[in-house]
Amino acid sequence: MKRKHLPILAALVALACCNRGIRPLDAAPLQLEAIDLSTNIHSLLPTDVQDNQHPELYTVKSLSIQVDTAYTGYPEERRPKWLEYRAVSYTRRDTMLYFGDFGFNVPNFVTALDGRLMVVNGTLMQVSDAQSEAFVRFMNQKYGQAVKSTGEFLSFFDVHTWTLGDRLIKYCQIYENDNGALRITIDADKKPVAGGEKQRPHYKGFLFVISRAYADQVVGKMNTGDLLFCQ
Repeated sequence: MKRKHLPILAALVALACCNRGIRPLDAAPLQLEAIDLSTNIHSLLPTDVQDNQHPELYTVKSLSIQVDTAYTGYPEERRPKWLEYRAVSYTRRDTMLYFGDFGFNVPNFVTALDGRLMVVNGTLMQVSDAQSEAFVRFMNQKYGQAVKSTGEFLSFFDVHTWTLGDRLIKYCQIYENDNGALRITIDADKKPVAGGEKQRPHYKGFLFVISRAYADQVVGKMNTGDLLFCQ
């Protein structure tokens, strides 16, 4: 009898593993490698993390995400293209997404107007050359050699692209010189406990998981925040 139940148990385990990528962000970090791109954004950002007075805002831990509509055309004839869920406040202390064993601090999402995922972005706020090289090496070993191209925003940068069935995966590393910005540390009650220290120049890592069904519409065509590095 026990042997007859093993296939059912195995199926349940497999289903649980597949669903790890679509748990709400406030329940667990998002597993990008397992994410189902047919997922609706509200599976990740349910109504209980939505601000009652400002429904365009979602709060998850120390992360605030704002949704905005992207439009095409001139004002007199513009029409909505997609929705962008962009992080507007965050901290490097939280790891909100993983790809394999590699963690990322900041999530951003692009969805179709019906809420279906088009792009999921994970940003690592500070990354070393060694970390980027390790990630690219991991991806090449698991998914084959990346196609390497050049992106541009203020300066040129390398883009590594892997094509996997229903998705594209892109990774790039950007040098950021924001030494004019101040870093402020807050406590659990969101009260400043330290501040005034300027950020040093550093690299950021940007990972994008893109639905191939929408890739032609969005790659290289987003121009806000971290999403503009999806090239």
